[in-house]
Formats: sequence, structure tokens, C-alpha cells
Amino acid sequence: EITINKGIKDNIKVGDIVINNEGLVGIISSTLPNTSNVSLITNIDNNKKITVGINDSEETIYGIISEYDKIKNEIVISELTSEITYTNNMFVITTSFTNTFKEGIIIAKVKDILDDSNGLSKKAIAKPVVDYNEIKYVCVVSK
Repeated sequence: EITINKGIKDNIKVGDIVINNEGLVGIISSTLPNTSNVSLITNIDNNKKITVGINDSEETIYGIISEYDKIKNEIVISELTSEITYTNNMFVITTSFTNTFKEGIIIAKVKDILDDSNGLSKKAIAKPVVDYNEIKYVCVVSK
């Protein structure tokens, strides 16, 4: 979680999304008059799974962000909706399924597509496009 220097006085609301020039940073989780807290996209809460898309050359494949590996700095997207084969220019993007995010904001670059633990479906391993250790400026986007 990070804190930004804009709050209720600046018309910031819980649920607004936060981006930078690289991609999606997170979502506003709480606000005060002059500051707001941002829950980072890597803060995986199993009660609030995020539906995302992976842009394949022919279609968008949907899945859910299920894990974040802090050591490897990798996001795992599971429950992919159809068969998918890894290609070099695949990105994880926001979807408008849950009405939380605007469609098409880049979250991560896909590194690999693997079978999941039961071998019945696929999962994607992706590296976030935002360097969470070097965030200097962000932009808040209202719904």
C-alpha cells in the first residue's frame, strides 16, 4: 500500500483507479481530506479477485489474478477461459467485467503459459509493468 497527497478535497473516492506512465498501480482503498491510500495491484486479497484479460493476437482470454510472488516479482493469472499458447507480445490488461476498472489498462507482460497444478487448465506467469519500488508520480482516474 502507498499513500498519495490527494484526498477528499481533491474529489478522490474509494474505488478510483491509480495509474502511472507504465500501467496500473492500484485502487484507492481509503481517503482522508488531504491524503488517500492506494492498494497495489500486487496486494492479492482472495476475497477480491481481479478479473483480467490476456490479449492474444486473435482474442482476449480472461482469467483471475490469483497470486503475487514478491521474490520473483511475478503475478499468476489462473482460471484462464480457453486454451492459450505463449507468444512474445502478450500483455495482461484490465477488464470491465466487475466495473472496477476501465478496460485495457496494462498490468503486466506475460512471461510464460503453464499447465495449472491439476493439469486441466492453463495459468499465465507475468511480470508487472510498474516498478513498485520506483513509483514517483501517479494519476487517479475516476470511474
